[in-house]
Amino acid sequence: MSVQAQIEVWGKNKCGDGGAKTMSVSHSTGGGGGIPSTANILDLGEAPKEDSVYPNPSDTDFNIYLVDRDSYSYISTTLITIDGKVVFNSENKNFSNIQTSNLPNGNYILSIISDKGKTTKNIVIKH
Repeated sequence: MSVQAQIEVWGKNKCGDGGAKTMSVSHSTGGGGGIPSTANILDLGEAPKEDSVYPNPSDTDFNIYLVDRDSYSYISTTLITIDGKVVFNSENKNFSNIQTSNLPNGNYILSIISDKGKTTKNIVIKH
């Protein structure tokens, strides 16, 4: 049996520059290899200072980063086709990832409504 994961870490590097670092790790119970208990990740950067959706365009999924998510009372996330069809909706305030591998290529609108207001983002799905 093997397990694979992708880890994304936000932070500051030694120079104080911002950004993220993604690292893939895997583990096999068949012997050899494994997930290290510590990892040396370089080029860490500062977490974004504004809400963001990434990667955009996307082929398999995209992430929703809200700067102050814990302070929201509620969050409604909706993904809509250009012709107005709702293809995804979540009322879960902790929700942060939408799978897009089952959706056709095209332009979509992501609507995020919360007790602090409404935000819309244009999303491109490209397999």
